[in-house]
Amino acid sequence: MLWVPAAFLVVAACKLQLIFRQGQQDGLPMHEGSRGEAHDPNIAIRYELDSHKRAKCLDGSSATYYHAQGTDRDGGTKWLIYMQGGGWCTEVHALANVHGYSHAEDVGHPELCSSRTRNYHGSSRWDRPTRNLSGKGFLSGNPGENPLHAWHRVIVRYCDGTLFLSSSGSSSSSSS
Repeated sequence: MLWVPAAFLVVAACKLQLIFRQGQQDGLPMHEGSRGEAHDPNIAIRYELDSHKRAKCLDGSSATYYHAQGTDRDGGTKWLIYMQGGGWCTEVHALANVHGYSHAEDVGHPELCSSRTRNYHGSSRWDRPTRNLSGKGFLSGNPGENPLHAWHRVIVRYCDGTLFLSSSGSSSSSSS
């Protein structure tokens, strides 16, 4: 079981608040339904952090997040932030082939970062413009499914290979 210090989670939440504030100052749309149409609370919109030069995936593509608009009456001050998992990666072949790890597993084992640049956990290139959160438990906008349905819900995409612990000075290269 991975233990994450509470201080790390507080720092991560503070960093995300700064990113959202910066996004609002940079003119990034934080609310959908600009033509007055009703907003579907289960649709999360994709945003790129391309103005943040160190917020990069393993392949150098921009880090992304999805935001589903909150519907609470108190001005949308409540946020649920889900930091997606995906496992760490390495460029040390001996670590990527440690006995006991199954390479048949999709997540949770060390793999080569240069290989990961070609898949979901190393790139945001193939991210969809929206995600439907209906049926996704605590991310859902349905009152019968999620007691926090009226909160802003954010999915921070995982694509850096470091478990959100640091950033790389350069992108990994793929040898395909």
